[in-house]
Amino acid sequence: MAARCRTDLNLKASVILGLNFASDPVDLRNLLTAIDSGEIDANVVRSFFDERQLDSTAANHDLAARFLAQSYGQQLAWLHIPNSQEGLSLLESLFAWAHTHELVVVEPYREYCVFDPASAAMLFSAASPSVDLWWDRPAQVHSETVV
Repeated sequence: MAARCRTDLNLKASVILGLNFASDPVDLRNLLTAIDSGEIDANVVRSFFDERQLDSTAANHDLAARFLAQSYGQQLAWLHIPNSQEGLSLLESLFAWAHTHELVVVEPYREYCVFDPASAAMLFSAASPSVDLWWDRPAQVHSETVV
């Protein structure tokens, strides 16, 4: 996704840094914690694995990461926007591109969605040389998926 955007918008490599979707033991811990707390119904997780013919009995962080990405979304790329007039212009083209690809822009430190370039511009400050954001592929959540 990052490479496609860089090509489409003719951007420097330092503006968008792509991420690999790599699972981690934290994914499994997060899923188990959500099940234990009742945030996620274990039957929903089993159904998710069964529909994909995956072993739902395995304590596997790769499978946990798949479920969490499908249920909550997936981080795709970091955006490093220069704190300048050029950066503000860049924000407009990045938001338009993200919108056409059904992506959302997230402020990474407090993890809230940023809906337009004007609200992202409010993150610029004299103390920071750049603003960091990320693209997220929104979850394809159905009412029965997450309890």
